[in-house]
Amino acid sequence: MTALLTLLLACSGPEPDTADPCVQGDTLTWANWGDGFFATYCRACHSATTPDRKGAPAGVDFDTWPEVVEQSAAVRSAVLERGTMPLGGGVHAEDLDRLARYLDCATAEGEPADDPVPWSTFGEPEWDAATLEGRLSDALALGFPTARPLIDAYLALMARGDDTCPGDPRQITDVHLYGCTAESGVTYSGITEFMEEPFTDGDHEILGQAVVGDARIDAPEGSFLLGGHFGEYAGVNTVTGERLVQWELQGTSLWSGGEGWMVDGYSALLRAEHGWLDSGRFVTLSGAISYGGVSIDFSEVALHEDTCGWAAEGLLLLRDPSGGWFSAALEPCAPCVALSFEGEPMPEDLCPDLAPLAEALVGETP
Repeated sequence: MTALLTLLLACSGPEPDTADPCVQGDTLTWANWGDGFFATYCRACHSATTPDRKGAPAGVDFDTWPEVVEQSAAVRSAVLERGTMPLGGGVHAEDLDRLARYLDCATAEGEPADDPVPWSTFGEPEWDAATLEGRLSDALALGFPTARPLIDAYLALMARGDDTCPGDPRQITDVHLYGCTAESGVTYSGITEFMEEPFTDGDHEILGQAVVGDARIDAPEGSFLLGGHFGEYAGVNTVTGERLVQWELQGTSLWSGGEGWMVDGYSALLRAEHGWLDSGRFVTLSGAISYGGVSIDFSEVALHEDTCGWAAEGLLLLRDPSGGWFSAALEPCAPCVALSFEGEPMPEDLCPDLAPLAEALVGETP
């Protein structure tokens, strides 16, 4: 299962009762909370449209409200009771609380969004368009989270281990789940699996590397790496010179010994592809991420070089401190686009500068 979107769902029922958990705090509906939660944390594996389910059983999907109702007991067990899902963790505590209330209300007949009783609304957002632009710009000034710097930091720290701790230069086994300290002074705890797959596909030379697990590695200098669910495929066409990178981030990770975004890390379920092709440079993003003080959801966002610079398409969503979401449909070569908050039009357009994001990612293409 797989930012970060704040979903809300309410139960049908009689007049509000303060003892009823279904009417405590924010009202949870599929439209304003549930759909976003399951898109962020679950659908990377549990969706009828997901090509690589990563072992998720067929038919266990969370694309619609009825499917969640059918699997509510399994969701409660895996996420709230056993904590085995989502892979890599990363669910905010407030979202776990909301999920518990959401599932308590999931026995209501029909879809709560259709309930004629208006339990609650978000009201006015705390941020406006100018604040959103500033927050987004501040986050992008830190760079943009990708898998490669974390993989490199992980391998460098693992190389400082020894034959006893952690005993493997690439991964931490369950023998050291609760920690060990190598002769170098580096401490390893948790469990990880490192996967590497160099191969050739026609004219393409490709290297795939991924870290899966949950661990903390502390260096004696005081820095530490936390997390462990990120992977990357990087390829080059030896004939044309075209270069392409695909990567994925899941859960929460940070590297305090790094720079920019790495210091405070991120929480994400995000997939990206970027590179240099004959047609020019491009970037595609799908999923959600929270870092640098903003939570962003990229709904099939694509950027490519055009005469206007970086032209963008897709739906961009940004989270307000109130928990509601702003949305803006990006248009190629349009510097400003219409902005809405929870479906209601805002008086100002949003003018997002995504060029720093694109340049940061394409600059990491090998």
